[in-house]
Amino acid sequence: MQIGKKQFLNVGCGDIFIDSPEWINIDWAPKNRKIIKANLLQPLKFPSQSFDLIYTSHFVEHISRDKLNAFLTEMKRLLKDGGILRIAAPDFEYLTRKYINLIDSSEYEKSQFITAQILDQCVRKRSGGSIPDWYSRASKNPELLKFIKEVNGHRFNPRVISVNSGTLLLEKMLDFRKVFGKLRKIYIESVLKLLPDSFVETQVSLTEPGENHAWVYDFFYLRNNLQEAGFSSVMKMSASTSNLIDFPYKSLDTDSLEIPIKGKETMFIEAIR
Repeated sequence: MQIGKKQFLNVGCGDIFIDSPEWINIDWAPKNRKIIKANLLQPLKFPSQSFDLIYTSHFVEHISRDKLNAFLTEMKRLLKDGGILRIAAPDFEYLTRKYINLIDSSEYEKSQFITAQILDQCVRKRSGGSIPDWYSRASKNPELLKFIKEVNGHRFNPRVISVNSGTLLLEKMLDFRKVFGKLRKIYIESVLKLLPDSFVETQVSLTEPGENHAWVYDFFYLRNNLQEAGFSSVMKMSASTSNLIDFPYKSLDTDSLEIPIKGKETMFIEAIR
């Protein structure tokens, strides 16, 4: 497939999307006027076979297993015949193999970070969970910092804003939304003070909407689900390989030097309709 006057869809794009007429970007809670607000777990308001490629990065792990097949089936409906669904997601196989290798080599601090990578977003009850603590610890330990960036890449590092067509666009939330968010947080914390501590500790989560993981998948699990959804071919790719000729790696999955920006923990899967 050659990129020409085709149409591409970025599902659950968050702050990272391509500003181009060829791309439609959708998310639960848009932080930019160029992103369309949509319920990503309901049928989307696009005609069947609308897109040549659907891209979704670090979103499927936020979908519970009982809703995954419905989501994948909807993605298949939206793709043209021969169209591609490209998924980037944390790789449970990589993380568990890394954990065991680190234990075997007595690198216990690094192994505990891998444990946090696997579990933290499944169980955290405060925004960011324990990951900011790990970055604070790593700021005093160059070897640990290098390891963490190798595993989860540069997704949390500031990036340059670009508004050129076809390039990565990362924009900050509008100031009024930040103010609203802070006021909402103050209100929620005030209400929680009226509740029993035991209830708050066990039943309340202060994470942001869409922050928690519902599951951690591996290639084999997702391949089986994609096949059940009717995709004809499912392949494991790299950050810089795709079945789509001229796929914009340097906009979405790699930096200008073709280094993966989402770390070694991220697997890339492509399924063809």
